[in-house]
Amino acid sequence: MPTLNQLQVGDEAVIKNFLNEDLGLLLNEMGFLVNDHVKLTGKAPFGDPICLQNEESMISLRKEEAQKIEVEKI
Repeated sequence: MPTLNQLQVGDEAVIKNFLNEDLGLLLNEMGFLVNDHVKLTGKAPFGDPICLQNEESMISLRKEEAQKIEVEKI
């Protein structure tokens, strides 16, 4: 299954799994849950960090964190 860091700016996806439990808990607290619809809204020049948006929030994640989030591209 692809991970969040493999998406391109403008791509939309559904979060399917957090490969790191601590990261999953942190993102859950910020409103990013499994089965949430998200959009990659920006990437820094070398792909780190990325900007991710759901219906309620917008956050930045490091590339190493994005590699731990499995998604299904829409």
